[in-house]
Formats: sequence, structure tokens, C-alpha cells
Amino acid sequence: MMSKERLEELHKYYISGIINADDLVQEVVKLEQLIEELLDYAKEQAELVKELEDEIEDTENIYIQQLEESERTYDYFKKEIERYKQALELVEDELEYAKTTGNDEVRDMYIKNSIRFINEALEGEE
Repeated sequence: MMSKERLEELHKYYISGIINADDLVQEVVKLEQLIEELLDYAKEQAELVKELEDEIEDTENIYIQQLEESERTYDYFKKEIERYKQALELVEDELEYAKTTGNDEVRDMYIKNSIRFINEALEGEE
């Protein structure tokens, strides 16, 4: 209890003779020590706050990088899916043509086209 109230209490004791000057000096020294300890504690807390702020900033930066990477990955796979979808539509058309033709040569051409479209899609060619 080293507060204004404590100082007032010490002053009252000193005035009333309950506490002598040496005891009062010791109490003041204790108060100064407490003030130093509180200042050291406040400094430590300020350093901890700074460390935490830095850690939060680092974490935010990592999160932003991961989010950007996720967006790029999403865009890449979205394009891949669209490319595969288009290739499958072409293959479906070619195989449908192959079913309807009576000519073996033409049927083989449609099947070869289907195989080519599949290979191109798997290789990433457009």
C-alpha cells in the first residue's frame, strides 16, 4: 500500500510522533524502490507489447502470403478444370461422330482425334 493514502498515513504518524524521522526515511526509501520496480515492470511490459506487436505483424504477413498463394492455386486449378471440361466436350463430340459413321477410316479418325484431345489436356497444351 504505497500510495497517496500511505504517504498521508506516514505523515500523520510522523506528526503525531508515532513514527520517527529514521523510520520515515526508511519508508520513503521503500517507496522509491517500489517506484523503481514499477518503472522496471512498466518497461518490461512495454517491451513485451512490442514483441507481441511484431509477432502479430509477422503472422499477418504470413497469412497474407498464404492467402495470395491459395488464390493463385485456386485460379490455376479453375483454369485446369475448364480446360479439362473443354477437352471432354470435344472428346464426347468426336466419339459421338465415331458412333454414327459407317466408315471405318472416318471412325478411326474421330477416335484418334479423341485420343489427341485427351493427351493435349493431360499435357497442358491448349
